[in-house]
Amino acid sequence: MTYIVFRDCPKLKSFTISSNHAYLAVVDDVLLNKDLTTIIIYPTDRDGESYEMLSSVTIIGEGSFWECRNLISMTIRDNVTIIKEYAFYFCSNLSSVTIANSVTSIDERAFAYCSSLPSITIPDTVTSISLGLFQGCSSLPSITIPDTVTSIGSYAFGDCSVLTSITIPDLVTTIGEYAFVNCTGLTSIIIPYSVTSIGAYVFKSCIKMESIILSGNSLETIGEYAFSNCTGLT
Repeated sequence: MTYIVFRDCPKLKSFTISSNHAYLAVVDDVLLNKDLTTIIIYPTDRDGESYEMLSSVTIIGEGSFWECRNLISMTIRDNVTIIKEYAFYFCSNLSSVTIANSVTSIDERAFAYCSSLPSITIPDTVTSISLGLFQGCSSLPSITIPDTVTSIGSYAFGDCSVLTSITIPDLVTTIGEYAFVNCTGLTSIIIPYSVTSIGAYVFKSCIKMESIILSGNSLETIGEYAFSNCTGLT
């Protein structure tokens, strides 16, 4: 977890490293592995509102863009297959992200607390919404989950306070605890027939939720407090 080494260094602008280093390389002030396939750390205070990723990159490393508040837009190129956990965590000014269809895995909290993000498209190569993936994305009014997704992790959309519209695909079988907690803009939701388990506190404090449809007969368990404090439920 290299990003922890430089955690809370808000003035870090660049890296310099010997060209003969056996394991690491620096291109445009950004630290990568030697073969330029993995972004390791993007300097927290690097100049520029956008970053053009190298075509050789296939992995965006864990926490690699953690709290990069100068970053406003990002295009994730076609060669990228994995976005690791906490990759864009607390990039609070990030307002535009394009994710290529080559991406098959987006790990936990990769975009959590990107509080300026107004929209994002999840490619249909992704099969799960991981833990806390969009937690605290408080500018996200709606999101389309691709039909390929089979599970929604805990806290996945927690505290997305302006989220008003979401469709849960028919292949989803489990919705983790706290997945939509404090989504105070949601007014209704349809749980598809494929869902067998709804975790605890899933819709807690969704105060504008007026209706919930539990379709089909596959649902086996609803966790405690799943609809607690849904004061608008009629």
